[in-house]
Amino acid sequence: MARYKPLAVFGIVAAVAPIAAGQITDIPLFQGMAREDFESFTNYRDNPNRFEPEPMEILDGLAFAGSLDENIIIYKPGYADYMLDRFGNAGVVDGAQALALDPGGNLMIVFRNPAVDFGAFFGCGRRSYDRYGFLNATFYDQNFEILTQKTFFYHGGANNKGGLEWHGWHSTKLIGAIEFNAHNLAVDSLRVNVVPEPPPLFTLLICLLVIRFWNHAKR
Repeated sequence: MARYKPLAVFGIVAAVAPIAAGQITDIPLFQGMAREDFESFTNYRDNPNRFEPEPMEILDGLAFAGSLDENIIIYKPGYADYMLDRFGNAGVVDGAQALALDPGGNLMIVFRNPAVDFGAFFGCGRRSYDRYGFLNATFYDQNFEILTQKTFFYHGGANNKGGLEWHGWHSTKLIGAIEFNAHNLAVDSLRVNVVPEPPPLFTLLICLLVIRFWNHAKR
């Protein structure tokens, strides 16, 4: 039921959100208006608090990231590793660092400007009886009503050695937030295309709601 927590906290819609009209399709790798490689953050070995404060401002200020039930860390392969169970240590795509959840679970990304395209490189663990890892993604519109839910697989990267794999989406309806759920989730090289700058009042409202959401969820 983790995917319904943000709806209750924001107080915008009912606990069980209706499905909003809109189509979300898979898309290949794209450049994006903004990218996030997490190089400006401190890896967990050098971070005196280990965990990142939430919500994290990412994608050049176009979005916030946080977790409902886990802590966010920045890992650095070879120095501050992150294990993807039987797939070994997680790799990176851009630079030397990436984001992960400790110990894993839920990642919520809320967009300051509504998005039409979003993608990233993902990795996750797998259960002992599964051949692949799998991730669930829930897409919300600007009213935090569910646009759709998708499940996609993680195959372990090249030679099952923990490399991250691309997944990207385009939506015919504006995306307000995306929630990812997986076991031992790692992510890098986020990319987004958004609509033009929203009115100042809308931007302020989103910021206040995001802060309220994570302060409440972390209690």
